Amino acid sequence: MKPTLSSLSLYAAIIVMGTGQLAGHADEPAWAFYRIVSDAPTRFLEFRSDGTTIWSNTARGGNGQIEMCASLTGRWANIHGFEATGSLMETALTLVPKGMVIIPGGTNTGINFTDPGESYNTDYPSNYNLTVDTFYMDRYEVPFALWNEVKEWGNTNGYDFTDAGEGKGPNHPVQRITWYHCIQWCNARSQKEEREPAFYLDAAFSTAYKTGNVDDVYVKPSAKGYRLPTEAQWEYAARGGLQSRRFPWEDSDEIQHARANYESWAGLGYDTSPTRGAHPLYNDEVFPFTSPVGSFAPNGFGLYDMVGNVNEWCFDWGVGYKRVRRGGSWYENAQYARVGKRYYDRPHYGDNYCGFRTVLMP
Repeated sequence: MKPTLSSLSLYAAIIVMGTGQLAGHADEPAWAFYRIVSDAPTRFLEFRSDGTTIWSNTARGGNGQIEMCASLTGRWANIHGFEATGSLMETALTLVPKGMVIIPGGTNTGINFTDPGESYNTDYPSNYNLTVDTFYMDRYEVPFALWNEVKEWGNTNGYDFTDAGEGKGPNHPVQRITWYHCIQWCNARSQKEEREPAFYLDAAFSTAYKTGNVDDVYVKPSAKGYRLPTEAQWEYAARGGLQSRRFPWEDSDEIQHARANYESWAGLGYDTSPTRGAHPLYNDEVFPFTSPVGSFAPNGFGLYDMVGNVNEWCFDWGVGYKRVRRGGSWYENAQYARVGKRYYDRPHYGDNYCGFRTVLMP
């Protein structure tokens, strides 16, 4: 039998849990929503502060799962499957780290759209095939306030962030950061929060990467510290659970300033914005024209600004000696904002449209 919602109504079956607030975005709590999907009468009975929940199974032989998502309109992720036992059951729920959302593992395959006259190339392939394990991702691009908080801690704990990173305001994304800065900052954020760093200078994982421009960085797979997303993680997350879409929204394959902060250009058929050039709300004639993080609607996974604002460094090598960046920016036209578009820069490059967000592994 196909699992259906429990005997409770949809909204009665959903439990809302606050998981903290994002630095620089203190007025907006980060939430997780939970529900039970089962073919047996089932309901939540108790939540405990350590994340353990007690729930009922009043019939034997059925199957079901506990699911969670970042918003009531988002994509639900299966975090615990079960077989009904006719008794009370207990499990530890996945508590999402502060300021992050859960990206459910799986596979997303499809095609990338082209308009008449466009062609595919290695930077925008005709199809994609993405498979990832479950991970957590920053809800927002790293804001300048959070960057500075970690930067100040790092500068007194063996890191060197001299002249690294700028921001138009505390809630705007940090920019003018290199790939090296991002990697080092991930380690500093990890150590500041007493997490094991993910990036090292040696294969034995004995020396954490803290300073200098180092290309041959070793990643410790088991480390629970912050890291840059792989390119596959970034694109899988950016698509928000949708398949074969040009942009990460379900109702259109077009883009306008109402949806993202980018440079609108009339030469692209899928750019139908009534306003052209830089976004009129953020063009104050003082570069950069970034917008506060979270200024536009999120995608299906609850992630903001996966299109535009600042493009985002990924961990992977691209072509030559360049690292991958994704997502477009306030400075770039809609071609770069397509979720299937890849582009690259030297890891020492950093301009006022280069930013990032981080991921954690469970």
